[in-house]
Amino acid sequence: MPRPIPRRTVVGAALAALAAIAAGCRRRTDGASGETPGASGKERFGVVAHLERFPAADLSGILRQVSDLGIGSIRGVVFPWSHVEAPRGRWKWESADAQVEAVEHVGLEPIGHFGPSASWASSLDPNRETNPWGWSDYPPDDMAAWREYVRRIADRYKRRIRIWSPYNEPDNLDLFCPPRSPTEARDPAFLARRRKAFLAMQEITFSECKRADPDCIVLSGAFSVHGHVDQGFIPWLMDNGCGRLFDVFDVHAYDTLGAMRASVMLARRMMDRHGIGKPVWMTEIGAAVRRTGRGGRPFTPEDAAAFVPKALAAALALGVERVFWYQGCYDGASGRTLQDPAHSLITAEGPTPAAHEFARTVRMLNGCRYAGPMSAAVIAGRAVGHLFSGTDRRVLIAWAEAPDGLPNSPARAEALVRLQGRIRRLSLTQVPTVLSEEAGRA
Repeated sequence: MPRPIPRRTVVGAALAALAAIAAGCRRRTDGASGETPGASGKERFGVVAHLERFPAADLSGILRQVSDLGIGSIRGVVFPWSHVEAPRGRWKWESADAQVEAVEHVGLEPIGHFGPSASWASSLDPNRETNPWGWSDYPPDDMAAWREYVRRIADRYKRRIRIWSPYNEPDNLDLFCPPRSPTEARDPAFLARRRKAFLAMQEITFSECKRADPDCIVLSGAFSVHGHVDQGFIPWLMDNGCGRLFDVFDVHAYDTLGAMRASVMLARRMMDRHGIGKPVWMTEIGAAVRRTGRGGRPFTPEDAAAFVPKALAAALALGVERVFWYQGCYDGASGRTLQDPAHSLITAEGPTPAAHEFARTVRMLNGCRYAGPMSAAVIAGRAVGHLFSGTDRRVLIAWAEAPDGLPNSPARAEALVRLQGRIRRLSLTQVPTVLSEEAGRA
């Protein structure tokens, strides 16, 4: 049996390794992650809020609370077709105008969201006869009607809304053109029909938004990637020219950092295969407080709070240009509480622990670029950390990663890091350690 190595030898070797790592990493302060110039302000951070579900009179109060989180953007200005054209040929703008005006009033940058469709527009919708003016998850039969819908909105709000999202999670079999039976879900002809329909909708949205405002940004479909999805959906779109119909590849991910990484890697892989180099955004990340387990263990409010700094740091480390938390505030139709907030940062009772962590992390990272993984000598466990650098400070966000990879599983790690000119020993758990130091100090 080998003789154990004395602890002082381990620490000594770790210190020597740390010095070498630090020497190399001190040079990585130029946004080497792939961020574009200027991608260090608060516009990188946003939340999702279902503004169309709130009475107009409540929008100002909701948006003030959301704005207080320190964000620069909001995804939530939604134009459901059944809201703005009902009945057919009669256009109603009161609700949409109220959303746009309220967001402008608090100074947030809005993402305008097209869809969902209207029941009257699709022969696939089982509610077409019973509720023709209802909200629909099915694509329209007549793409000329979709073009008219997009054109009117793009013209009405051009230059007030500069970012447009064509549809939410079109690859998700529960949210876009859902199969009406298990047999249909496996039918190649049905899958081809929904893919072709979305590609036509993306092309129309891109062309009409660019016609109204050539300088606007059009996202790809906000792809779910995970869950009950058509796995061939995104590859088929990219193989059929979708890459020329968006400015930003938009993906979603929830609950684990592994899911976030997989979503971003898929986006990059799809673009690389077609010689496309466009930014990646994540317009939905998050983790809901749950009483039952998902991915191994339930999420408590404290778990959700601990996930926030890790998720934001990991997204920026992956080179994601903008990241939006789902969701900023409770759904307008629900009365979420602090004990049962689901995904919400802000409930009917006020901000959650996750909201406080979100605001603190955004405040610390505003003005900072990703500078690389932390320079550390790990003594025990698995330590993960990321460094961010601004004109006046450096920020380290570090944590211990559990063997199962779940963000709320108990974990411990010991690491030596160089901070403020000296070597510090960090005892890390699954709850992240966030440290800041003044820039320019050795």
